Amino acid sequence: MPIISLSVEKKLLERFDQKILEKGYSGRSEAMRELIRDYISEQDWSAGAGESVVVVNVIYDKDAPRDIVSEIQHEYESLIQTSIHSHLDEENCMEVFIAKGSGKKIKKLVERIKTLKGVKQVKYVATSSGI
Repeated sequence: MPIISLSVEKKLLERFDQKILEKGYSGRSEAMRELIRDYISEQDWSAGAGESVVVVNVIYDKDAPRDIVSEIQHEYESLIQTSIHSHLDEENCMEVFIAKGSGKKIKKLVERIKTLKGVKQVKYVATSSGI
C-alpha cells in the first residue's frame, strides 16, 4: 500500500485523534481509508456516475394512498431490490427501499418519491458498489 503524507493543523489533528479513539479505530490510516471511500462514494453518487447501492428511507402520512408507494415500486422495479414497510406511530409509516443500479436512475427515483402526496421526509445513504 502506498504511504501518503498530510499536513494538518494541530487542533484539527487532536480532534480527529479523539474521534478515532471514540469510534475504536486501530489508527489514523484505518480512519482515513474509510473517509476516502466515503468521499469517493459521495462524489460518484453526486455525479450520477457508475453503479450505486442506495438505501432510501421514506416517512409518509399513514393516510396517504398506499397504492402510490406500490406504484413507485412497480415503476422502478428494475432498481428496487427490496423494500420494508413499518408503522411508526398513529400518523406515520416508513418505507425503506434498497435500490441498485445507475446513480442517475436512482436519483430520479429519489426525486420522484419526494413529490408524492403525503411524503414527509426522504433520507438516503448511497455508496458506489465498486468501492
